[in-house]
Amino acid sequence: MFLPFLFRSRRDARCSLPRPWQLLLVWLIGLVSVSTPVPALTLDDTFSAASLRQELQFLRDGNGQLDLAAALHSDGWQALPDNPGFGFDVAPYWFRTRIDNSSTQTQHLLLEIANPLLDDVRVYLLRSDRQDYVRMGDDIPFAQRPVVHHHYVVPLIL
Repeated sequence: MFLPFLFRSRRDARCSLPRPWQLLLVWLIGLVSVSTPVPALTLDDTFSAASLRQELQFLRDGNGQLDLAAALHSDGWQALPDNPGFGFDVAPYWFRTRIDNSSTQTQHLLLEIANPLLDDVRVYLLRSDRQDYVRMGDDIPFAQRPVVHHHYVVPLIL
């Protein structure tokens, strides 16, 4: 199953105010075809919580023209550096990882994106049999978030 999501600032690049990262975040959960190997977090029966930092890869979308399919099949994916600092780049960034559930039970998880300053967050959950999509951000009423929280939180059932 894949779970991509997008964070993007709506502010103009010439704005003098600090810009949050413009991110296109792609979460890859389960088995979906991509061009390069994707690090995976494997859940077992003892799983309770984890940071995805070690499993994240990123892709800078220099001209902001990539769609989901093009991003997933790009050869430009890189491991997330130890101290990522994307600054106030106007280009969107895609992020991806994969989560495999090897436990004997269904896992009910929350994916937290702990940057409340992002203006546009799009999460795509790609499974072998379907694709789900969630959009959050400043343009979307707070009450319409899938989980009402000051960070962006998306429920995952694996």
